[in-house]
Amino acid sequence: DQWPAGSWEIQFVAYSDSIGNATDTRYVSAGPDLSKLKFTVKEKTLATPKPVEFSDFEGYTNDTFLVPEVAGVTYSSGGNKLSAGLHNGSGTVTVSAAPSRGFSFPSNSVHNWSHSFGSSVNSSIPTITGTPTVGSTLTAAPGTWGPIGVALAYQWSADGTAIKDATRSTFDLDPNLAGKAITVAVTGTKAGYTTATKASKATAQVALRQFTTPPVPTISGTVTVGSTLTAIPGNWGPVDVLFQYQWYRDGTYLPSATDPTYQLTAADLGKRISVLVEGSKAGYDHYPMTSADTAKVGSTIKRVTPAAPTSVAATGRYTVPSSEGVFYQVNGISKAAGTYASGYTKMNIIALTKPGYTLSGTTSWVLDLSKKPVAATAPSINYTDKSITLPRTTGVDYSIDGVLKAAGTHKVTTYATVTAKASAPNYTVAAKTWKYDLRTAVTPTKPVFSASANTVKIPAKTGVTYYVNNVLKKAGTHKYTGSGTITTKASSGSYKLTGTTSWKFDNRNAVTPTKPVFSASANTVKIPAKTGVTYYVNNVLKKTGTHKYTGAVTVTTKVSNGSYKLAGIQKWTARL
Repeated sequence: DQWPAGSWEIQFVAYSDSIGNATDTRYVSAGPDLSKLKFTVKEKTLATPKPVEFSDFEGYTNDTFLVPEVAGVTYSSGGNKLSAGLHNGSGTVTVSAAPSRGFSFPSNSVHNWSHSFGSSVNSSIPTITGTPTVGSTLTAAPGTWGPIGVALAYQWSADGTAIKDATRSTFDLDPNLAGKAITVAVTGTKAGYTTATKASKATAQVALRQFTTPPVPTISGTVTVGSTLTAIPGNWGPVDVLFQYQWYRDGTYLPSATDPTYQLTAADLGKRISVLVEGSKAGYDHYPMTSADTAKVGSTIKRVTPAAPTSVAATGRYTVPSSEGVFYQVNGISKAAGTYASGYTKMNIIALTKPGYTLSGTTSWVLDLSKKPVAATAPSINYTDKSITLPRTTGVDYSIDGVLKAAGTHKVTTYATVTAKASAPNYTVAAKTWKYDLRTAVTPTKPVFSASANTVKIPAKTGVTYYVNNVLKKAGTHKYTGSGTITTKASSGSYKLTGTTSWKFDNRNAVTPTKPVFSASANTVKIPAKTGVTYYVNNVLKKTGTHKYTGAVTVTTKVSNGSYKLAGIQKWTARL
């Protein structure tokens, strides 16, 4: 490869050097030409290396680089030859190109490429969904992160200050956050990668919640001097709203009248009374509502007896009656006449008068519609007559194998699963399950084996079926000349097996092989004729008769079929 292009000839000659002759020179021609070598050196072919392509995906470890296939170009990295195609890349990778034998590169060609693959976590700017209102829940949408397996952590902040323990993907807005803007920062971590943190844009300032349009309060009581008026705020919701009261006389507020009730005095005679109710709750705007004016103090009064509310325990529903001059409050909320669902809770109901009326008789009731806890009693089992007796327990329903059953005795012949559940919605029962096995236990009778008669006798046994070598067999005697296994199963689902359920037997005929005759002088082995036995000489099957052998000889035996088994000596050796 080092010869310039062109035709060349090399001539080889012999030389001699006489020993002891100081006048000889080392390289003096001593004879005619011995040989000649002619050859031609061709011009080298130019090959231009193509560049190596690097694919680096931010945040991923499955980075690659592509080695092109170019005739006359050999690529290598770190002293190792690279085949054409895709290779995995990580860290800094340098690839060099060299001309193959018989090729050369142009003087201006590029033949070295290097790339450092990145290892930072791939991240996105998170966003926040949800309404920034007290009582609402905000949710962080982290966006797309990589590679697969990046662990994400969250930190919520209010007006730029991190909130303690707010490290989940969701965040509940409490009243203390009213007026503050919320952000969330998402941090992605993965072993071997640089941790990345991205923060969302801030939400609008957290707003206070607004009450559902509050009702206009009303005034209950007799509008006469000496009577007591009661402010009824109505159903504001939620139930723990805090109320403040201010009473007015002909539109002028009464400085000390700030209780839910107001006792009419002589100063109120001929005047009209009203009340302002202001509802407040943490996280809500304050909201004042004013009642209508009463009639002038001193009006006529009518005495009424309110009708009692009713309820149905099984359905958990109650009925507010319609009664002249009366309206009702249930757990502090005014309710019109009608039937309502209690949700299986305790209901405190009071009767209040409309203007111009006064009450007599019972004016408050407690309807306890709470669910009643009941303990389920276990059923009774009679294994002799195979029956299950279900108890009669108020509030409890029993099922056998998923079928609802009345209290009493039920026949069961196999397995049974009894479950107990509440019989109606107004009961609570800790669900219980009992499992029973009422099958009749039976111990299989052992079969009788006769090796001499080659028989297996299957007994007749109620509740048991027998199988010989996995084949069902009826009771009786059956021929079997080989070996096998007898197994048993219950004949129906009303039986279960106990004791020994399988037996092995061997009905093969025992045969003792006849010893072969060895003759060292004749170099022979005589194989005898023996029923049930086959002979092998040096592991080769041989028929009955005399066979020539020299050297070491080993004779072994096997049974001729499955109805025989060997006894006695079964192997002999000799040297012939």
